[in-house]
Amino acid sequence: MSKKWKKYIPLLLLIVLFSSISYSIGVYSFYYKIFPFNTSSKIEAKESKISSAFYDFNMKSFNLPFTGKYGGIDLLNEQILFISGDGDSFYLDEKNLKFKKIDKFNLDINKKKFIKKYEKSFGKLKLKRRFGIKDIHINDFDNKKLLFLSSLYYNIKKDCYNLSLFSSKITDEKNYKFSSPIKIFETKKCLKITNNLPSSTAYKLGKNFAPTSASGRIEKIDNQHILLTVGDFLYDGVNSEDLVQDLKSDYGKILKINILDFSYEIFSIGHRNPQGLVVIDKDNIFSSEHGPYGGDEINKIEKDRNYGWPYYTYGTDYGAKNWPLSNKLKLKNYKEPIVSWTPSIAVSNLIFYNSEYLPKWKNNFIVSTLRDKNLHRITLSKDYSRMINIEKIKLNYRMRDIIVDNRGRIVILTDTKSNKASPKIIILENKKIN
Repeated sequence: MSKKWKKYIPLLLLIVLFSSISYSIGVYSFYYKIFPFNTSSKIEAKESKISSAFYDFNMKSFNLPFTGKYGGIDLLNEQILFISGDGDSFYLDEKNLKFKKIDKFNLDINKKKFIKKYEKSFGKLKLKRRFGIKDIHINDFDNKKLLFLSSLYYNIKKDCYNLSLFSSKITDEKNYKFSSPIKIFETKKCLKITNNLPSSTAYKLGKNFAPTSASGRIEKIDNQHILLTVGDFLYDGVNSEDLVQDLKSDYGKILKINILDFSYEIFSIGHRNPQGLVVIDKDNIFSSEHGPYGGDEINKIEKDRNYGWPYYTYGTDYGAKNWPLSNKLKLKNYKEPIVSWTPSIAVSNLIFYNSEYLPKWKNNFIVSTLRDKNLHRITLSKDYSRMINIEKIKLNYRMRDIIVDNRGRIVILTDTKSNKASPKIIILENKKIN
C-alpha cells in the first residue's frame, strides 16, 4: 500500500467503528422499541373500538419512547404528563403526535448501589424495574403548584430500605420547569433484607424483599395535607413479622402528611397493598387494595379505622385453602370492604368519575386492573356504603394508573411484563362526541 493511502487508515477505521456502533444502537433500539435520540419525533396513534353498556369508545394508544415499569401519570398545562420509575419524564403533545421529553427527575434514592449489592440475590433486571418511583401527584396548595413523587429509597449506611416521599415546586407550568426534588418524608422503620422468620414462606422462596407491595399512591386531602398509602412489604405476620398492626411502624397504613412542616399521623391501619386512592371530599375517601390469593378490595377509608389485614381477609395464602391468620385476633374499629373480588383481579388505581363528558357514568368509580385487564365501572349507593352494580369493560391491557383529563376522557397508563415492551398511554374517547 502506498504511503499516500496509509495516512487515511486511521480515518477509515474510525468510520467503520462509528458505523458499527450506530448500527448496533439502531438494531437494539428497534428491537426493544426504544429511541433515546428521537423521543420528540412523531408517533403513531393506534386506534381501536371498545364498547360498554352505555358508550362506544375510540381507544387511542401511544407507545411511550422507552421500556420500563411503574411511575405514574397526571395532568400539567392541560397535557398528560408521564414520569417513569427511573424519573424519565415526557408530556404527550397529542395535537402534533409527539412525546416531548422534559428534565429527568434524578431522585437521590441510591438505586445503583442497592442493585450492585443485591443483584446476585434478586436479579439485576428485576431490581432495576421495580426499585424506583411508584406514583406521582400534581395539585395546587395555597396558590402553589406542587409535584409529589413516592419512591423506594436505600439507606446505604444502615443497609436498609423504605418508602420515601419527594416534593418539587412547579416553577414554570407552561414550559414544564420544576425545582429540584427534595425528600420530605420516609417511612419507619427502615427494612432489612435479612428475614427475621427463617421458617417463613418468604425466606424459603427468597421473597423477603417485596417492592411490588410498596403501594405509594398519593392524593391531596386539603390545602395542607396529602394522603400516602404504604404497603406491608410482606411484613404480614406470615412472611415476616407483623408490622401492619404495629402502631410504631408505618407499614400497612394510610398516612396523612403535612406538606408545610412534614409532620404526619397514621390515618388508617390494616392494609395489605393499597394500590389506589381517591379523595372525593374529606368524608369520602376510597382505596383499592390487593388481597393475597383472592380478596382484592375497595374500602371506604375513615380516620382511625382498622381494615383488618392480616387477620381479616376474603383471600387465602398462595397454594393453600386458607390464610393462616384469618380471625386469629379480634380487632377494634374494624371496617369491612365495600367490594371484594375472588379470584383476584390485581386491582390497581381507581377514579371517581364526575364529568358531563360521560353523563351516564357520573358519580361512578372506575377501577383499573393488572391481571384481569378489564376496567371495572362500579355504582355504589348514595351513601357509598354498598355496591349496586358492576360492569366489566375489556381492554386487554395491564393497567398501572388511571386519570381523567380536562375534557372528561379517561387516560390510562399500561404496565409491561415483558422487558422488551414499551408501556402505553391509552385515551378513551366517547365515539359520538369525537
